[in-house]
Amino acid sequence: MFEPKPLDIYLVNVPLNRSGYPRPAIVVKSVTDDYAEVVPLSSAFDLYLSTQHFLIDTSDPAFRETGLRCSSYVSSASSTKISLKHFVKFLGRLEGELAREFKDWYGL
Repeated sequence: MFEPKPLDIYLVNVPLNRSGYPRPAIVVKSVTDDYAEVVPLSSAFDLYLSTQHFLIDTSDPAFRETGLRCSSYVSSASSTKISLKHFVKFLGRLEGELAREFKDWYGL
């Protein structure tokens, strides 16, 4: 069995707003009883609020390590606990200053 770790980014099957397709998500709590807590990412910037969301921008020096294809953001209010069976594929992870900023923002 694989064990997603905090700050790993996976493609997961988790609904967000009105979309139900697989999307990237950051693991915020490790696996317990075959579940992990994640925060889904969005790239719908018409909904982005700089005061409420954490931005992962393509211009960040650590963006490449995320495995993401485009700038994305996360809302702390959207965390959810999901079964490992909903994890589709490992993409990357938050590294360096980007990881430190996310941990401070999220409270990890």
